[in-house]
This record gives sequence, C-alpha cells and structure tokens, in this order.
Amino acid sequence: MSRIGAMFAKTLATNHASKVYILGRRASPLETVASHAPEIIVPIQCDITSKDSLSAAVSRVEKDSGFVNCVIANSGATGPDMYGLPKDRKPNLEEVQKYLWDTPMADFTQAFEVNATACFYTLVAFLGLLEKGNESEVARNIGVKSQFIVTGSIGAMSRRPGMGFAYAGSKMAVGYGYLLEYSKS
Repeated sequence: MSRIGAMFAKTLATNHASKVYILGRRASPLETVASHAPEIIVPIQCDITSKDSLSAAVSRVEKDSGFVNCVIANSGATGPDMYGLPKDRKPNLEEVQKYLWDTPMADFTQAFEVNATACFYTLVAFLGLLEKGNESEVARNIGVKSQFIVTGSIGAMSRRPGMGFAYAGSKMAVGYGYLLEYSKS
C-alpha cells in the first residue's frame, strides 16, 4: 500500500468513517495500515488487474457492509523510467531512441494495465455497491452521494517525463477518461 493510500485510509478512519476497506496485493502493508484503526480499517488482499480478485473483494465488502459511499482508486505503477539516460549532459537522439527501443513493450503496457485499465475495472466492479450507497440510510439521512475518486499525477502533465512515458501517458489517460465521462453532467 502506498503512502498516499495509507494517508487516505487513516484520514477516513480519523474522520469517523464507519468502515474503510483497503485493497492491495501484499497483505503485510495492508495489515500495518489497518493496525492504526483495526475496528474501522479492513485489509483485503486483492490484485486489481484480476477481475476474479476484484469480484472477491466486492463480495467481501457487500457481505460485511452491503454498500459503499466512496471508492478511491489509488493504484500506481511507474513502468519504465528515463533515469537510465545520461545525467551529466543532454542525451543525443540515438541514445534516447536506443534506450526507449530496448524497453520491453510489456513493461510499458503494465503501467497502463494498472493505472488505467485496472482503475476502470475497479469502478465497474464497485458500481453496484456505490449505487446501494446512494440508496442507504446514510444517504437518505444526511444527503451523502456515492463517489469514485481517482488519484492522478502531475506527472501526466509534465513536459519532462522523468517517470517515463508509460507512467505519464497512463495517468493522463485515466484523468482524461474520467474528465470526459463526468463533464457531461
């Protein structure tokens, strides 16, 4: 679990969320975060790039709570970076081309799989529980509307792709996709 994800979970727990479900591939970091508020923060080991794993996580949350008011997609994979290029001078075009060409396409694609595709399928997986959140007693009593929040990155807008083209492009794709969808209303 990232530092940003841990911050989200702890902040929600501190500010009286009744339950905070955290998803991640590795159980140990999830359990560490959950230990800060074990009665509120619930760790669920989940690979967001797997529909089966996402479905299992949704089933667990549905069984425990029946609905959610907020899903925060905070996943991130950097993909290949640009740090292998010379730092003591501006690399020439041939060096840049060779460096980029030698990067396996699978490494590049993995950033899109996590940052854009898995983010989208996380939304799709939780749509039903988000709708149930809109119909919940909490929503009726205090007017809460369910939300899907995506953590983007300033790296998507940087003209200097230090993190790499895959990271910047995947964060730009997810930001642009949700901007298009939600600017319609």
